Formats: sequence, structure tokens, C-alpha cells
Amino acid sequence: MKFTGYLFIVFIAVACFDCGNPQTRHNQLEDTIKLFHQLTGTWKMDGKEVYEQWTYKDKVFSGKVYQIEGADTLVTETLELVMPGDSVYLRALVPHQNQSKPVDFIMVEITEKRGVFVNPGHDFPTTISYELTADDRLEAWIEGRVEGEDRKIKFHYTRQ
Repeated sequence: MKFTGYLFIVFIAVACFDCGNPQTRHNQLEDTIKLFHQLTGTWKMDGKEVYEQWTYKDKVFSGKVYQIEGADTLVTETLELVMPGDSVYLRALVPHQNQSKPVDFIMVEITEKRGVFVNPGHDFPTTISYELTADDRLEAWIEGRVEGEDRKIKFHYTRQ
């Protein structure tokens, strides 16, 4: 009986270790870094003077969305990719929304070309997605519910 109990504990320990497989975590981080390295630079929204710009400095990916109105540049959102512990988050800060506090969206899907981040507790959006459709083309979209209706807003960008 003691031997069977010991084997059961060893089996559970091995199973739990595999659930947090460092190789899986490493692959996710590699794909995250590959995707966001490809996003670095400036992207112009099709048909508008709206830009999304990503930089990589001191091991941090930072982004901002801004629009140009005449001689003025207005930053409408700042973004940061944060990787505390075993998770990856997209942190978004929109001035004058959410009491001017950042909102974290946890990564739920990542490949070298696509990233999906969610926060089901946020009002709108609850999902932020990025997909590189070509070296110079980026599709981004936000999704969620507004007044009980599903809503999805797409943004099409060209690399500058």
C-alpha cells in the first residue's frame, strides 16, 4: 500500500511538472518575441492619419497609437508587453478611460504571426488581436460586447 501511494505521488508530481513544462513556456516566449520584433516600427492605418508604433528597448516592447491633426500629434493609447512570471500581458493605457489606469490583457494565443490577448472582466474591448498578414501588412482588431451586442472593430495597417 505504501509503495502504491508513493508511485501515485510520483505520477502526480511528474504530471504537474509537465503541465508547467518550461519548454512550452520557452516556445511561447520565443513566438511572442518573434511576433513583436516583427511589429517594431511604424504602421499607418489605411485611409487615416492614425499610426501605431512599436519599439524595443531594454528588453521591453512598447507601443503607442497616435494621430496627426495638422501640426499636432495626439497620443490616443500607449501599450506595453509585460512578462511577469509565467504569463504574458498586453498592457493598454487610454487617457481619460478606466480612471487613467492601465488595463492588462493576458495572452491566450501566440504564433510568429498572430497574438490574441483577453480580459473578460473589462467592459470593452475584452479581446485585442494582432496578425501579420504580410511583411508590410498588419491586421489588428478589438472585440467585446457593447450594450448586449457582439462588436468587432478591425484596423488595417501598412508598414511605413
